[in-house]
Amino acid sequence: EHDEVGRRWLLVPKDESVEEQARLWLSCLAGRPLKCPLQPDLRSGEVLCDAINAIRPGIIPKVSRSANMLAMSDNRRNAKMRENIGQYIDACAELGVPQRELFITADLFEDKNWKAVLKNVHGLARLCHFDVPGFPGPHIGIRKKGRTARSWFPASSKASHPKSAASQYYTEDAAVSAS
Repeated sequence: EHDEVGRRWLLVPKDESVEEQARLWLSCLAGRPLKCPLQPDLRSGEVLCDAINAIRPGIIPKVSRSANMLAMSDNRRNAKMRENIGQYIDACAELGVPQRELFITADLFEDKNWKAVLKNVHGLARLCHFDVPGFPGPHIGIRKKGRTARSWFPASSKASHPKSAASQYYTEDAAVSAS
């Protein structure tokens, strides 16, 4: 018998930084490699929108893409980036991320409060453990003991886990990652 829930956890060394854990998780969800420091990759909001759309498909119907923003003026491009970030924050609130774990657009766009952004990513990851129906993973953080898998977990997680640069951290066996 395989641990169907345990298979969907990222193997992250216990001594990894909070930012590195968030980078790996977002890389898996967005389906593209991300670099550390993470803030420049997240500044446009595109990666965050892709990540939350992986959790709940279609929650953000229209994402402004970097390729489309190249021809725009700086002011218009910045407005589109801020719009992406705002849509992500609204989607987090809609999914049920607590208010205390949300951030304001300037925290990310202007790099005013990077800790709040990381707190939000980890809060979203924690919410996804059991509180987002249909989300197969990957998961980061500490596995909640005493809670059982709900019936919405698919019978086979192999077909559902994302392929990305961070996929070598995706486990096929039960694993517990660091907090």
